[in-house]
Order: sequence, then C-alpha cells, then structure tokens
Amino acid sequence: MKAAYDELPGVSVSRLRALGDITEEMKVATVKLGEYEFTVGLSLFRWPNGGSWSFFVCPCGRRARIIRLFEGGLACCRCLKARGLHARVELVRTERRAALLTPKRLERLKSEAPARLRPRPGRRLDRRANMELALRRSHIVVRRAKIARFEKDLGET
Repeated sequence: MKAAYDELPGVSVSRLRALGDITEEMKVATVKLGEYEFTVGLSLFRWPNGGSWSFFVCPCGRRARIIRLFEGGLACCRCLKARGLHARVELVRTERRAALLTPKRLERLKSEAPARLRPRPGRRLDRRANMELALRRSHIVVRRAKIARFEKDLGET
C-alpha cells in the first residue's frame, strides 16, 4: 500500500496557539518532532473583527496549518504530495470508502448519544437529516459499484 502523509509525525499550529506556545507577536517558533528540533517561521492572518490565525511557513515558502517531519526535514502537505505521498482518504476508492462508512453512519443514527459535543436541550441527534442523506449517498455509491462490477463480469463472459 502507498504511504500516507497523515501517518507522518506532525505538529499543528492551531494546537500550539491554543496551548499558548505560540502568540500573535511571534515571528518564529521552535518545533520539536521526536528527536529533531526545528526553528520555523510563522505567518499571521488578521481578521477585520480583530481575531487572527497563525500559520507555519514551510521551507517551500507557503503557509501551512500542519507541518510534518519527512526525511529529516519539515514539509507541508503540498510538498509531500509533490514527493508522491497522499492523504489516507485519497488512497481508498470512493465506493470502498462508502462501504466502510455505511456501518458507522448507521450506528450513529441508531445511537442514543448526542451527535454534538454540547447538544441543544431536548435534541437527541442534531443534523439528523444530513446524516440520513449521507447514509443514502453511501448506499447509492455502493450499489452503483456493484452494478458496474456485475456489468463488467457480464461483458467478460
């Protein structure tokens, strides 16, 4: 199976900002990944309402929310894609992914647990309609894949 860049060690600038390790005023940060320690540039995006987001500056010069360790250096997801790695979900065909997600979606719909972290009072499952539509789409994709396989088998005989 191909390598997925999701499995590489990485650090999120959002996590470091939430922990207070990175502030708005900082221009560089020290990032420790395993036995390696790197100094990484930071970029700040300010919103008109006064809020802001921080980003790492990848060695390629682009902004990245997550930076990963690859072959002894740092790389953003675009650098990793250029080197032939993909996200884990990109490695699974659509019909296979739909077949994997269908049982999870069914279980979530049947569950008594709330879908939200902080559910609204009196609601068992917020966004139930969206979840049901996603489940229907999964069923349709799986059925289409079965039909395509059946037609392919008929064409070969």
